[in-house]
Amino acid sequence: MSCSAPRQRSILLQLCQQSGLLRAREHSLLPVLRSGCRPAGGLHSLLKLHLAWLVEKWLDGARCLLDFPAHWLDPPGADPEPAAVPSESGDLQRKRLRKMLHDHRFLLVPTLLAVAASGPASRDGGGGFARQQLERAGRLLQRKESEMLRDSIPHLIGRWLPAKFGAPQQPPAQRWAAIVKLIESLRDDGEEVPLRVRIEKSLDHILQCMLALESVTWVIPGSGELVVGTLVKSLAFLADQVS
Repeated sequence: MSCSAPRQRSILLQLCQQSGLLRAREHSLLPVLRSGCRPAGGLHSLLKLHLAWLVEKWLDGARCLLDFPAHWLDPPGADPEPAAVPSESGDLQRKRLRKMLHDHRFLLVPTLLAVAASGPASRDGGGGFARQQLERAGRLLQRKESEMLRDSIPHLIGRWLPAKFGAPQQPPAQRWAAIVKLIESLRDDGEEVPLRVRIEKSLDHILQCMLALESVTWVIPGSGELVVGTLVKSLAFLADQVS
């Protein structure tokens, strides 16, 4: 796993997607995976580093959160439960998912909200599949959607604003537009609150989230001409909102 971050994410996503097939032999195969990832900090560390992206792609693929291998996030020896088998997997999967959501809620709840706002339809053609997963997460965390949204505004803006300017590693601009509509739907004491006011109230936190994005970079093409990256464009957008 000593490779670039995009390559790491791709490999990890493929492993997670195959976790169901590995389940029956996980007790012998998981140590092998962990050994292979040890030079890069360990499987659990790599998953935590890319977790928000992995869960976003998981939901974009209309995959149920219960099927995500949440226990892989635990360091070796931290998960004493035996590998789940189909006949007894339900309670154990919910327990592991609840732990993952709670431990990483500041990354995962905004991700769930963003995908639910613009995600794919459900498998049966009913309401949005990603919304069903968001509702499941809310039940496990015992939180209302409005509460989760209010707490997630800085991360939603900080993480997905660069998509407005076409950063290739970020979700498409359509996701940002859906996030704006979602945030604007939130009411304070029954009153609409403009996006610029939300930004002004949480600017420091938004900047912290944005600057933490590894994919927001300056781009210097072969000609040597300096192209302003999405970070600077995003900062200019925020400055316009609060000026």
